[in-house]
Amino acid sequence: MIKSLTLLLTILFSTGLSAQEINKKYHHHEFGGSLSVGSNPADNTVRDIRAQYCDRYHLTNQGECFDILGESFAMINFEYHYRFNQTFALGFIFGWGTSSESYAGDDNELGNNLIQWSCGDEESRIFYVAPSFRCSWCHLDKISLYSRIAFGAMRQHMIFNYGEAIVDLGKTTQWEHRDYYLPELSYDKVKWKPTYHVTFVGFDFGTEPVNLYMEVGYGCQDVFAVGIRYAL
Repeated sequence: MIKSLTLLLTILFSTGLSAQEINKKYHHHEFGGSLSVGSNPADNTVRDIRAQYCDRYHLTNQGECFDILGESFAMINFEYHYRFNQTFALGFIFGWGTSSESYAGDDNELGNNLIQWSCGDEESRIFYVAPSFRCSWCHLDKISLYSRIAFGAMRQHMIFNYGEAIVDLGKTTQWEHRDYYLPELSYDKVKWKPTYHVTFVGFDFGTEPVNLYMEVGYGCQDVFAVGIRYAL
């Protein structure tokens, strides 16, 4: 990561910017926030744990309408950048996200209104923070295009709750999954890991100090992001 940042700074200061250009009246401080969805580097852990539990206990996706689609994350992101000029900006990004899904096993009828029942609930919660370098490479009237690269750290709290029970349908018609969770058979761990984000192309719309923006990329901020920026 240190080598990458050194290379980016070398590129920045090798552009021959004059002191007048750097110090002229310009909105240097930029704050932003966005919502994003899509795949994420934390997906690998989610897929591994899910595969272990679904294979071991014969669970299948329950497909509830309020579940986020599998390991696809929904994120809220924040950023600060110091803009050296119209082209280069250096700062940091951070954010929180979650994904969740529910699973059900086969119901085995035991007779006398008794059913042997099993279920699983998966949840992954992440937090990330990363230094960020942005380069705006095309400027039109009210639109600018840019790319971004960031390297940092991610905290992932991965949970897979597994539960099973024998239910008497003659006495119970509704029950909550959490009432039957078995902690000794469930998974609950927190891990820190390196992370990154690459914005292939971003679009800035509007005139300062307030801009709307959209991004397409991959990394800790997911794939698609939409947000707003304010420059001081």
